[in-house]
Amino acid sequence: MNEDVDPVVARQRALASAHLRNWREVPAVLLDRHLEVLASNPLARALSASFERGVNLARFTFLEPTVERSGASFTAAATQVAGMLNDSLALHEGDSEFREIVGELSAKSHTFSEVWAKESLGAQVTGNVGFTDTRVGTLNLGYSLVRIPEDPDDYLLVFCTTDDGAQSQLDALIALIADDPPSLIES
Repeated sequence: MNEDVDPVVARQRALASAHLRNWREVPAVLLDRHLEVLASNPLARALSASFERGVNLARFTFLEPTVERSGASFTAAATQVAGMLNDSLALHEGDSEFREIVGELSAKSHTFSEVWAKESLGAQVTGNVGFTDTRVGTLNLGYSLVRIPEDPDDYLLVFCTTDDGAQSQLDALIALIADDPPSLIES
């Protein structure tokens, strides 16, 4: 993460991070333009280790050995993450960090190379994703990808339930993390 952040951007990020901490029933993640997690709330972190602060979502998706890379859910997630990276790259000059991420993923992940080569690659602002291996089983959620107003560098990724079954599972997950010790919740 770039330590030379504009003071206005730093204030916006601090405000967005404060909002995330207060959203107890809405999983949400703040990402920078390189898809590094700047902040997330406990509910998002309960969905996936990819939402821990400091994790690069693209590297996690394509290189993390524990990620199950089969099935439609992974294909959709991989296409979305690559699309987010591609869209962000199109908005910004290809700085050294972009080149490093894309080069590393291209060299180490055949899946990334295949997805990246798609001609119409772009992020969807809404969609669905399945989180496997949560404490309540597989949880299918909708998402919205929002640019932070007046900040072209950051994304807010917000999840929601799309049916009663998913809402029941999310409610169960909320109850489980409410019982976690504070050291597991704070971040």
